[in-house]
Amino acid sequence: MWEKIKSILTTTKYQVRIGLAVVLIFLGGYNLFFIGDDEGHGDNISIKIESGMSTEEIAQNLQEHAIINNGLGFRILARLEGKDTQFKEGIYYFRVGMNINSVLDRLVQGPENQVVRITIPEGFTVEDIANLLEKENLTTKEEFYKVAKDKRLYSI
Repeated sequence: MWEKIKSILTTTKYQVRIGLAVVLIFLGGYNLFFIGDDEGHGDNISIKIESGMSTEEIAQNLQEHAIINNGLGFRILARLEGKDTQFKEGIYYFRVGMNINSVLDRLVQGPENQVVRITIPEGFTVEDIANLLEKENLTTKEEFYKVAKDKRLYSI
């Protein structure tokens, strides 16, 4: 009889441990993947995703700008859902504290066409404008110079 009670207590002890482990794993997983909200908060932050960037580089960039809370969770979820090879290059606008699922969905859908207001102060040179546009993550200096030198655009 004592052996039977000891057996039950031992089993219950293991059941409690297993139950606690499951709860901890669930909470850890929730923290990795679902913390944050769909739209985030604060000002838009522009992030440029370039062709050939790895998921790790993208995750690191998003985490550095506080768009997502956990780069590892982002990478794991992207891999599990098969989205890590579907990201489209372009300039994206995110907000601080976004949900990883929302960020992943945007990266797979591609960048939105958004109107961006830039004020070019009077007296700015072409070089000043190129620096401003690059600083705002809208283009590179080289790309801007290439378009600025295209005389066909001035024949309107």
